[in-house]
Amino acid sequence: MRKLQNLFLCAFKFVMKDTPRVYVYLGDKPFTQDNWLEALKHGIGVINKLEKWVKTKALFDTPAQKETVLNVLESGRNIYEDIIEREKCQEETHAIKQKNDKD
Repeated sequence: MRKLQNLFLCAFKFVMKDTPRVYVYLGDKPFTQDNWLEALKHGIGVINKLEKWVKTKALFDTPAQKETVLNVLESGRNIYEDIIEREKCQEETHAIKQKNDKD
């Protein structure tokens, strides 16, 4: 799972760094390298809405199918949350290093 998260993060940053145009919008804002964490948070919101729909309205042939879909949604949410948390820790570490360098 960690390898998949790292691969996703590296690919995402590579594509965002080398893409001259923005094709995706987050509401009225272009999706860029500067707001990609916001995009992941938005993605978690979408996953949460999908999960609620699956639990309350979606129809499946078997309970196992429903459980499989819920597991996929949970895995996606966990990946996004882990990436956000890792980036948050890196930003905090960077801020502490900068503060220590000034002192």
